[in-house]
Amino acid sequence: MEEFQVSGTKISIRSSSLSKFPLVYSRVKGLAIGACLLWGFGLIEVVTVDVFPGTYYVSFVAAIVAVALVGVLAIWYFRRGVDTWSGADGCTNAQVGQCSQPGCDAAGGGCLTKINREISDRITEMEKSKLAQLLRHKVGAEILFPIFWIAVGVKVAAGSTIEFQVGGLAIALGSLGLVAARVYLGKAVFS
Repeated sequence: MEEFQVSGTKISIRSSSLSKFPLVYSRVKGLAIGACLLWGFGLIEVVTVDVFPGTYYVSFVAAIVAVALVGVLAIWYFRRGVDTWSGADGCTNAQVGQCSQPGCDAAGGGCLTKINREISDRITEMEKSKLAQLLRHKVGAEILFPIFWIAVGVKVAAGSTIEFQVGGLAIALGSLGLVAARVYLGKAVFS
């Protein structure tokens, strides 16, 4: 068990919670991405209703196309960045039994498996400690921004036309998803 302090708060990282953290972190990223896409759709829907008055389908399709385009560009940009640094390791070419590190041919596999597991554990520890420094509390003041947008979404959804209702509902639900992602991440980091 490893312990450190952040802003006077004592944080301990246990190996069992550390092993669950990558799963929680990937869930939070998925929830946050979905919430941001929904929030963006709602914002674009509300704006395009004024630009294309009387044509609900045009504003709806424009919002979906804009969100899809941003999503595709983000995925492309991420994958391009991953491809540039994922080169071949010298360890992948080594045969089993020819690894210079002790314990390399453990039950988990050869040299590459051991190195990948150690790197993954170190990255997980680093992510958790950096998030603890960034977040500082399970629930912080930064949660007020999505709560503000929930109120804006509810106000817009109370509008008279269906276009504003759909856009406002999407803004409110997207913001609620961001609140849920932040609370879930805070709980995982400070467990």
